[in-house]
Order: sequence, then structure tokens, then C-alpha cells
Amino acid sequence: LVTEEKRPGDEIMAPVTRPPPLSVQTVVHHVIKYFPFRRVEEDSVKELVSYDDRNYCFRGILEGTTTGVQSFVFKVNHAEMTSDLVEGLNAIMNHVHSRGISCPVPLCSRQGSQTVALPHTDLLTWETPPNVNQNENMFCARVLTYINGDCAVSVRMTPNLLYDIGAFVGNLDHVLSDFNHPATNGRVYEWDIKYFMSVRESLALLEDSTKRQMAESVCAEVEHNLVPRFKSLWHSTIHGDCNEQNLLVDPNASVVCGIVDFGDCLQTCRVFELAILVAYCMLLVTADPIGMVAPVIAGYLDVFPLEQGELDVLYYAVLARLCKSVVTGYLTHLQDPSNSYVLTTQMAGWATIGTLLRVPKHEVDKVWFEDVTVCAS
Repeated sequence: LVTEEKRPGDEIMAPVTRPPPLSVQTVVHHVIKYFPFRRVEEDSVKELVSYDDRNYCFRGILEGTTTGVQSFVFKVNHAEMTSDLVEGLNAIMNHVHSRGISCPVPLCSRQGSQTVALPHTDLLTWETPPNVNQNENMFCARVLTYINGDCAVSVRMTPNLLYDIGAFVGNLDHVLSDFNHPATNGRVYEWDIKYFMSVRESLALLEDSTKRQMAESVCAEVEHNLVPRFKSLWHSTIHGDCNEQNLLVDPNASVVCGIVDFGDCLQTCRVFELAILVAYCMLLVTADPIGMVAPVIAGYLDVFPLEQGELDVLYYAVLARLCKSVVTGYLTHLQDPSNSYVLTTQMAGWATIGTLLRVPKHEVDKVWFEDVTVCAS
């Protein structure tokens, strides 16, 4: 157990500075300049969807190897992602990969580091939109290995696959339970459910009064039933964003085959991992979001049991994550209308929040836990 000195919700995090869009030529230039590639196929460079970073998939050949052309991802983090934090995230990926879980790992640069710092001006080209301002920001850049698989959002969900998703993330949290790094242990992060209450000060910006009232109801539930229990909950390092875009599925075997995007990793209440997973899985099974995620919870707890006190707050933590996702997505799109990815959860997210608010918590708990054996950690 740890003691959290900062009161959650004391402040609203400042908006992040997203890197400008990169041209194909800029991606190829930086990859070859800073990382040991003999060749990069220009026609293979493709930007991947991302919330606040820039990710470019590409195919290339590493120097000194005979493996031929392979796929990689050139990742440029937003300016608020410090080099210390990025090194911590690299350490997490290396740790998880070393324990047999399929995930990206960073390549070493020509200088031997796994991260290079690029000034804002190095990312600009003649193709950069004129409304992108030049500034003095530095951006951490890495090349990561590419993990094959279909995003879970594109795969038909079955009870067996949902159970496997839960078991996969449970195993991930088991692996992370003995991981510590100062950069992630002390991370104060907007998406940590501990800081969910900061959304309250943004609710006036929601134009839809019905959605605003729903968000206010979630804030009241979380403030009274979850926030007071933060200090008593077990803490551990978590992935922090086990969603339908980051979990990869083998379409032939209908099993989880990997996980990507470790940018939200931090040490926090460990039950938040399950809450985040459940929240996003509910968006995949909108016909019966409460009932269909029961296998996810069962799979997770079969591999990584939680204490009863943690399960008691799962309902509130799921509400918090769903609300944070839809509110922040809406506000981010107001600031950057070109980033439609941030609207991914809007329609299903608000509908799921409404469903959870209409069903009494004890009925939800009955569905989620009636067939689950709870074991003390």
C-alpha cells in the first residue's frame, strides 16, 4: 500500500503539445539518420491512428542482419513526455517482453540509446500545414518492433475471446506486479483514475445538457464512493490503456496475441487496470454491455486475483474511465478537429454510461461476480 499526498482533482492537466504531422521523406530521413537501418521503403510508410503522439509504420532492413525486410513503428511522443519517462516506458516494455508477453520493444539508436530527442524544427517540412507554429519543444522519438495481429475492435467478440482478453491482461498485471521505476512510480497523469475529478471543471463545456447531467452524476458517485478509498487500495504498475485498439487478436485462433502502446503506464491502484479493460470491452458488446463483460472479469481474476475491497469499487472505477474518455475526447476534438480518433468512444461510451447509471450497483456486481471466486492477494 502507498499513501497518496496529492488530492485527486486538485487541478486540470494542461493540454499536450502534439508533434506536427511528418512527411514520408521526414520519417525516412530520421529513421536512417538516428537508427541502424540500411534501407527504408518509402512506399511502406503509413501513419497510424493515435491520441496525442505520431506513429508511423514502415518496412526496412537493419544494418548487419540477414533477416531481410521487417516492419517497425517510428514513434514521436508529445512534447510533455519527458526523456526520463520515456526511458521508464522502455524499461517496462523490455521487462514485459522478457517475461514472454508479446509487445513492442525499442531498438537502440546509432548512439546506443533507445530514445532520441528531436527539436520541433527538425520535424517541419515544406509540406507542414501553415497553421503549425514553430516552437522550441523537444520530442522523444523511438523505433519500436511491430507486433502482428488485428485490433480487438475489428474482431467479433465471443465469450471465449472475452475470457482470453481478461486472462491476458491478468497475466500482464502479474508480470508488472514486481516492476518498479522512479519515472512511472511518481507519475502524475491526467488519465490516472485518481485524477478523474478534474473533469468536473470542464463539464460546462459540454453542450448537450443530458450528457452534462450524466457526467455530473458520475462525478458524484466517484467522489463519494471511490475517492475516499484510494489510499486503502493496493498499488502496482499498470499498462493503463488496455483498450480495443491496443489489444491485438490472432484472427485465425481467436486469442489475444499481443498488446501495444505503453504510453499510459504508471503506478496507481491496480484495480484500475481491470476497470479500464472492462470499460473498453463494454464498448465492444453494446447489446448487453454489463452481462457480456462478465467473462472478461472472470478471465482476469482467474489469473490475477484481487481483494474484495478492490472488487467493491470496480463499478465506480469503470464509470470514471468511461466518463473521462468521452469528456476528454469531446474537448480534445474541439481543440483539434482534424483528430477524429479522439471521438472513437463517444456514441457507445455515453450509451454505456447511461446503462450503468440506470442499473443499481448491487445488480451489476451480481452479474460480474456471482460465478467468480474471489481470492485474497
